[in-house]
Amino acid sequence: MFGKKKKEQASILESILGKKGHPAFIAAVKSYFEQRHESYTVEEDVIRLQDDSRFGLVNLAQICARAKPDEYHLVIKEHFDTMFQNRAFRESLAFDDFESIEKYLAVRVYDSEYLSAIDVEAVIRRPLAGEVFTVLVFDFPHVIENIKREDADKWGKSEDELFEIGKKNVRDNNQFETAEVNFDEDTLLAVETDHFFAPNILLELEQRPELLGKGGTIVAIPTRSLALIYPIRDMKVVAALTMFFNSVPRIFAAGPGSLTQEVFWYRNGQFESLNYTPGKKTSFTPSEEFLALINGGLEE
Repeated sequence: MFGKKKKEQASILESILGKKGHPAFIAAVKSYFEQRHESYTVEEDVIRLQDDSRFGLVNLAQICARAKPDEYHLVIKEHFDTMFQNRAFRESLAFDDFESIEKYLAVRVYDSEYLSAIDVEAVIRRPLAGEVFTVLVFDFPHVIENIKREDADKWGKSEDELFEIGKKNVRDNNQFETAEVNFDEDTLLAVETDHFFAPNILLELEQRPELLGKGGTIVAIPTRSLALIYPIRDMKVVAALTMFFNSVPRIFAAGPGSLTQEVFWYRNGQFESLNYTPGKKTSFTPSEEFLALINGGLEE
């Protein structure tokens, strides 16, 4: 007669940590800032300080989800201590002096959801593939931080120059080793890193011929520390796609550092986001170009 009461949707943090882990996580975050005598407010998945600084909590929650609740305080302390160490470090830098700041320039891959949560006009970005973008950042010793357009305007460098410097710094300062991963009597290549630039391998495909097949390459970057790569050589790509469509959403959901559950086809310098819908019954609607590849483009 009166109907059923609607079930309240779990917050994003509760969905990551569970009903028991979520309150323990929030309590540990609050305790950290109280010990620092910082005034704060917790807003859904963000904590805001009195000086209007905002710290996202989703990635931190994903890390804590891999620990026990009584270990949360240690993870949280290490995380935020690093943030405040970076504040002190950047205050020592001369941002107007390009020669002193150049070595910290980098290019990082972000998704459109992240960009929609910040002042997107203040950052320097370029479209890469589907809903992901490259963004010019500082790769400081403690954290990665977006470069503000107002800072870059002081350096007298074009965006092209800055992006090339940033991409070179990432190549020079980080390892991008590939490892074979077996599945269904086939293999794909994985770039798994302890840094946040694994997706940058997408910027290097033309310089890495071993990552390209005659039909192009299937790639996915579900997290900031993992890229999956499958050079298309024959019709085994059909089974590979099934593996990608099933695995990528799970990896993306688990995190930490979730980036995108899109799966891309790279060929001739272009990325195409493959039109699939994850779920118990995954659906895939190939484009005419991809369908042509499957229907004859892989013949000897």
